[in-house]
Amino acid sequence: MKTTERIPVIIDTDPGIDDALALLLALSSPVLEIKAITTVFGNTSVELTSRNALTVFHILEAEVNHIKNARPPEGDDKNWGNEMDTMTTVITKAKPIVAIGADKPLEAKRSHGTYYHGKDGFGEIHTTHPFYTPSNWESILKGETSSHLCTISSRSAADEILYQLQTAPPLTVTIVALGPLTNLGLAYKKDPETFSRVDKIILLGGAVHSQGNTTPVAEFNFFADPHAANVIVGATKGYDPNESIEHRRKELEDGNAIPLHVIMIPIEVSSKILLPKSYVTDYVTRKPSPLSLFVSTFLEHAYVNTASGAIQLHDPAVVAMLIDIIMGRSHWKTEFTDVRVEPEGYYTRGMCVVDRRPETRFADMELFRQTAAFGVWSKQFANNVELCVGCEPGKVLKDFCKGVFDVDIEDSQ
Repeated sequence: MKTTERIPVIIDTDPGIDDALALLLALSSPVLEIKAITTVFGNTSVELTSRNALTVFHILEAEVNHIKNARPPEGDDKNWGNEMDTMTTVITKAKPIVAIGADKPLEAKRSHGTYYHGKDGFGEIHTTHPFYTPSNWESILKGETSSHLCTISSRSAADEILYQLQTAPPLTVTIVALGPLTNLGLAYKKDPETFSRVDKIILLGGAVHSQGNTTPVAEFNFFADPHAANVIVGATKGYDPNESIEHRRKELEDGNAIPLHVIMIPIEVSSKILLPKSYVTDYVTRKPSPLSLFVSTFLEHAYVNTASGAIQLHDPAVVAMLIDIIMGRSHWKTEFTDVRVEPEGYYTRGMCVVDRRPETRFADMELFRQTAAFGVWSKQFANNVELCVGCEPGKVLKDFCKGVFDVDIEDSQ
């Protein structure tokens, strides 16, 4: 159902190149109210992912000032003024909480994505272009200095997530998860009743019907913390998409934890949404501003590391899906699936497992259900993840470019 109501959102992220693009899309959207941004290790250490989050705000502040001082196109004063007022209002009034989260997984050995994102997570721009980041970023993260566009929390990320869910009406807040799920896993394990007040979680993670991008079978986020992924995916047991919201609220009022609604975008879907380098050249750099120069700079590192001439918009896909759900756009196809995550395997750490066996080959179906894998794959233990199995990449890319860069492109995919 289409609505213009702003939806409260928590973004859990490990900025990261594509995370930064996702943050820019979310922070510029008039239909999202970003209540908190919680940082986690992943693409680099949590200290540096937190610095990268501040860098995004620093660039947005420069962009707002640029917009306020820019001249409108000739003959388009009114429309341009309305658009700019909307953009600057959304950005400057958001002022979300930023909470620093986990720097290591729940149990597994720590790993980072610096092989793609660079040691600083942003393609080494902190070395080559240090002015993109506030010089006092360390004191801001410690709460010693304030920022104009965000507020640093004294709570850990997990506690901030629980606080935001506890103080909001039940089933109203959406969590967008772009990195390893450690913060979410910690929050759920600490207080499952409060955590299950979340309306839904939309996450980027897993390789279900494709090979992995970190190992032959695992996507990076699920590989980085397979135990946390297993916790969150496992918390979907018993979720019924046909259950009324009134019944779910009643269960919460009675003090019960309820099954989570988790929407999962695996990499076989997100990898189809491509941002060609030519688009950055043709559309982004032609509109010189602090934001376009920043994006062009850190994307250059990503394009150097890809042979295709296009980067995959994994994390922006999650934000784009949420906006499309709110706006009533049908760019995505999902189906509920029993997805499991392997937390312990030596070769299969972070692997997503689904049962692909055709049940019709068993004569006694009831016996099969009772005894298959000693009950591990019985309905009693089934997860119920809303798995994304397809999208319309061209439309998603078009909406992304309009939302972040205010440019119109033709459908290309």
